[in-house]
Amino acid sequence: CAPPALGALVRVAGPVPELHWSAVFADRESREDLIRTLASGQFREPLILRGAADQWPAVCDAARRWTLTRLVTDHGSFEGDVRVRQPGAAAAAGLNSSTFLYVEESHLAVASGTFAPASRTVRMPLREAAAQMVSDGGGERGVYVQAELSDSLAREVGLGDVASAAAL
Repeated sequence: CAPPALGALVRVAGPVPELHWSAVFADRESREDLIRTLASGQFREPLILRGAADQWPAVCDAARRWTLTRLVTDHGSFEGDVRVRQPGAAAAAGLNSSTFLYVEESHLAVASGTFAPASRTVRMPLREAAAQMVSDGGGERGVYVQAELSDSLAREVGLGDVASAAAL
């Protein structure tokens, strides 16, 4: 099963680390190292996972495919980190108001108050994040859910239990 193509609104801009999934999963040591890194919660940089979804049940199994409706129905109470766009941030940078700007909140200029972050991270249930996505319609108050998985979501992408992976 082939993963879906990236949407027309998704583009990679600038240097972003890439990981070729099949190469990492070629041997047990590489796989366990990746799982430890992802499960630690310390890796907060953007990362492109090439070929990662090729065999994921969340992509290839019609009964477990990740649609917004299914995620809310089956996992809506799961609470995780959600990046929330600050109104006016894109326009202030001379960009389209629906452009999602990202600045790490721990950056010295943000932490010192010299620079107002273009977006911020808040904890919220998946159900609430999805409602905000739908009601915003691509406008200024956009959100996206950051990569954080419950054990059941991790199983749906072929990673097993997050808690078990953290013990590796």
